[in-house]
Amino acid sequence: MSPEVAATFCYGTLAAGTLTWLLALRAHRRAFRPADLREPDLLARFEIEIDAPPSRVSERASEALRTGGLPGLGGALLTEVRPDRIAGELSMIARRGPGRKLGFEIHLRDSTAGPGAAAEVVLRRKGGEGLRIASAILVYLAAPLLLATAFFVMRAFVLPSDDPNLRAQAVQTIQIVHVLWPPFLLAHFHRRLVRVLRESLATVLRNAAF
Repeated sequence: MSPEVAATFCYGTLAAGTLTWLLALRAHRRAFRPADLREPDLLARFEIEIDAPPSRVSERASEALRTGGLPGLGGALLTEVRPDRIAGELSMIARRGPGRKLGFEIHLRDSTAGPGAAAEVVLRRKGGEGLRIASAILVYLAAPLLLATAFFVMRAFVLPSDDPNLRAQAVQTIQIVHVLWPPFLLAHFHRRLVRVLRESLATVLRNAAF
């Protein structure tokens, strides 16, 4: 491999890797930042309208959570049940290792949009932050360290070499992809978990009207 081709491939790959790292950093921050910066443990907050009075929603939804949890996701441990409030913990199912625990609060009130209830649902972190920690290690430590190391090694040893076979090792810079793609996957898993939780809790609450 000629010096020009080796340098072009090396610096081009490292530039693309740096851009990908910045995108991974953005994906990490957007996926794992609190829903409200004033509440660091806040995972999500949303409201739904239910065609039933608050007391009936509280009674039926709490019974459904107590007996069935969230189908396919895990069980629910209720810590408070009142006509205007349900609170507890969700124990998420994990195929390997410990499961993930999330706190939830459901605040019920009469709807201002018509007959029925309005429910404000709050999800909070309760530990089990493996996804966030792994993603943070990758984007804040592993990726920039690998990019800097690859640049130093290529600049100091590979590109200046008179041996074309050694210069051909510039193609090894493509290996940085192994550290750059996992943050996108972890961010996707986290966003999907939050979305599925929201949909499952909303389904439980809406079913309380029947």
